[in-house]
Amino acid sequence: MLAAWPGRVASATPELLASVTYFVAWFAPASLPGELLRSLVLAMLVEFLVVHSSVFLSVFLYTGVPGLRHPVLVVLGIAVLYMTFAGAIGLALHSWMPVWIIGWLIGSRVLTLLVDPRGREGEPGRQRALWVAGAVCYLLLAFATALPPIPAFGLDEAARARMALPGEGLWIDEPQRPIAMGAFYFGLLALVELFDWGVPAPRLQAPPAPRLRT
Repeated sequence: MLAAWPGRVASATPELLASVTYFVAWFAPASLPGELLRSLVLAMLVEFLVVHSSVFLSVFLYTGVPGLRHPVLVVLGIAVLYMTFAGAIGLALHSWMPVWIIGWLIGSRVLTLLVDPRGREGEPGRQRALWVAGAVCYLLLAFATALPPIPAFGLDEAARARMALPGEGLWIDEPQRPIAMGAFYFGLLALVELFDWGVPAPRLQAPPAPRLRT
């Protein structure tokens, strides 16, 4: 059990760093560049693609992909597909930031496979647990931050002007909503990876029955 903790901590580090960054953006946005603040809002839109890709990731890791034996190659193949969608979003927004964001988000999945491998038997179960946790947290927090008033804290008029968010809508007019969502969302995902919440225990194979001598 203790031997697994270094891998779990390393696996949860990208989500933990993302959560801390969102909290800093929420309470002290002046300490971050305007481009990064704008990217944090955009990242919550792109994260929906990452949650969606986790479905295919768990399926492919369970059934296997012809010619791709290593799980990292499966993730990279899915990353190419979804980075194409992110590129389309970037063209619409005249920014390559969505591509970099989804590269960071999916890259954290690659890091999980590298630093905390579970093998062919255990990896599909973990990916399904991460997908369920991501989808549930995303939907619940989207509603939780959309309905009640969310305090702006440091995101005042000056901070919103530095963000220069294009378009209009609830997230554009009140960026503290996606920022708060990201702070709690990535924090919860870090806890899921750290403590293996919802991840099924590996099956223990029964020892072979002794052969009777005749």
